[in-house]
Amino acid sequence: MQDNVYKPSRADIASPGEKSFDFSRAMNETMETFKTQWGLGLGIMVLLAFAILILIIPLYALMFFAMIGIGTGEGLPDVPVEMMMGGAGLIYLVLMIASLFIGGPIYASLPILGLEMFRGRARVGNLFAGFKRYWPTLGAVLIQYSLIMLPMIPFILMYIAAFASMFTELDKTNADSGPPVMFFILYFGAMFGILLVQVVVLWIQGRLMPYFPLVIEKGLGPIEAFRESWRMTARPQWWLLLIAFLAATVIPMIGAMACYVGMLITVPFAWMLQGSTIAQLFGEQHPTYRPPGSASATSAAGTSMPTGGSDGNSQFNTGPRSPYSSDPQNPNTPPDAGNPYG
Repeated sequence: MQDNVYKPSRADIASPGEKSFDFSRAMNETMETFKTQWGLGLGIMVLLAFAILILIIPLYALMFFAMIGIGTGEGLPDVPVEMMMGGAGLIYLVLMIASLFIGGPIYASLPILGLEMFRGRARVGNLFAGFKRYWPTLGAVLIQYSLIMLPMIPFILMYIAAFASMFTELDKTNADSGPPVMFFILYFGAMFGILLVQVVVLWIQGRLMPYFPLVIEKGLGPIEAFRESWRMTARPQWWLLLIAFLAATVIPMIGAMACYVGMLITVPFAWMLQGSTIAQLFGEQHPTYRPPGSASATSAAGTSMPTGGSDGNSQFNTGPRSPYSSDPQNPNTPPDAGNPYG
């Protein structure tokens, strides 16, 4: 069987203590990426929003008319209320299945899109990178989803128990007496717990930030990629928690405050932030990177940016070779230089 050319040698992978993570560099490289990639990000967000609307409009339309039918006792002409409710349930079931088997690989492809934006060669086709290794990608999605849901299960059960206690008590007593005290204890306990556990969820997302690129781009299996991601993020885990908090909460919230239209810009920015973070973990440099003491004035004068020469001594080669680079002469060249996803 042919060896996996994307799989890095275990002997070549540096230990997590060898290099520190530079948060300010990640932010600066994200801003540099945003200057050239914001238009593509905006276009992709519009396409995604349009696709989601096409999927959910039939569901909500059926549910709307079904609720009207329940209230009036009449459905649409020649369409019983029961049929509309059944149709809404069927569409919901189909969407749930599609969200896993189709939406899962697309979700896993978003870090690849962020990486390609960082590298300056992103395409719309990067959204479907996960389908290149469909089953390993789907397995990785299920593993991440399970880890995120696991700490939330006790509080979800508390939430269900809160409403169960309310309905049980109302059946025994007068409905006008209101919810029992136990309902409020369980309900607010569940809400507080779910809010508190989000810190754990964000920490897990930070530890698994390079997880999907390791599966999709580097060719590792879901279990091996999980172990490698956990090892790579051991030292900078608290910086990655901050980045996960910014990318998943703060940045989208800023866009939501602008009547949600701003999310067309802020969500792609979050992708780029993840991309620059993962690239740094992989040992890649931004295409516009200039190390201290380099001839930045020469570059500003209009000369072309140097690349790795035959001896590998380019201005990008400032550290040990990334174990994920396929080009030993240029440590910043990823294995997918031909961009097979686009």
